[in-house]
Amino acid sequence: DLATHNTNNSYSMIFGRMVNADVQNIALSGMGMVTGWNTAIFAPQVWNRYAPMARGNLADLKAWTPDVVFTNFGENDASYSQANGSPFPEAYTETYIKYIQELRKTWPTAKIVILRGGMYHGKNDPALAQAVDAVRSAFADDKLIYGYNFVRSSNTHPRVSAHRDMAEELVQFFKQTDGLKDLVPSK
Repeated sequence: DLATHNTNNSYSMIFGRMVNADVQNIALSGMGMVTGWNTAIFAPQVWNRYAPMARGNLADLKAWTPDVVFTNFGENDASYSQANGSPFPEAYTETYIKYIQELRKTWPTAKIVILRGGMYHGKNDPALAQAVDAVRSAFADDKLIYGYNFVRSSNTHPRVSAHRDMAEELVQFFKQTDGLKDLVPSK
């Protein structure tokens, strides 16, 4: 239930505190790119809204320009499909590519990190891995787009300790990656 949901303890927020960044986070349990446990809302419908509601008010995307945008989609697409005896969604890759194109059009100078993992399917599902790789490949010429696969993984929703580990992984990835190093304060 919602008693265990706390975005303040998510890897994105922990990472933000570790690098002294302002963070805006859109997350909704069960939301996928084209399918998921929440079948009423999909990421491309809500990324540009003040709240993750398909009919929510559109955000003023010019009011705040991010240095970095993280995306991490596919776990719900994969797990929901598998639980319902369906193959990995055919429309996932094309939809994800269009989503990244919208992000790029909206924030042409932002660095975009396409993440994979953190939960079971992100680490273990070959169809999801292949689809995310195809999305990343579609942007191979965009030097402001990066990819990272989490090493830390949970078979269920990650607990706070796993989120801390994932945030630390991202800090290390940034420290080791040209184009991202300058965004991590040296201590």
